[in-house]
Amino acid sequence: DVGSVSGHLVSNTRPGDVLFLAPPQGEFVLPDRPRPLLMLTAGSGITPVMSMIRTLVPRRPDADVVLIHSSRTPEQSIFHEELRELADQFSNLRATHWFTQERGRLDFRSPAELEELCPDWRERAAYACGPTGFLDDAEALWAAESAAVKTGIPAG
Repeated sequence: DVGSVSGHLVSNTRPGDVLFLAPPQGEFVLPDRPRPLLMLTAGSGITPVMSMIRTLVPRRPDADVVLIHSSRTPEQSIFHEELRELADQFSNLRATHWFTQERGRLDFRSPAELEELCPDWRERAAYACGPTGFLDDAEALWAAESAAVKTGIPAG
């Protein structure tokens, strides 16, 4: 019972209930050659990323992965302990946890918070997975940064 959807399912569904789910959207495939990666996740959006991290980090010492995961609290953070152990074991993974109950939502309206967490985020291939609002906000930041590069006018 972690997260709003899981909590709702645990509390409000019964055996035999039929649930209709929308299919996942977008493509989520790692590049063929390692390059610095930034993975932004929120809530259960960490699930597909964990599969990638479990595959990539131990097998590719040349990988350079920064993961920023947003959840309400440490107790509600899926894979929290496993990520801590992986980051301790593999120097090519840096995992940062952002707890919204303490700090509020990760703010993508300007690059300031992201720069604090990952100063070289502009040079990394970025993957994001999470709720629609989280993805929309991240996409808007990347679009603003792309426009800033084209026009020479700083974003944010």
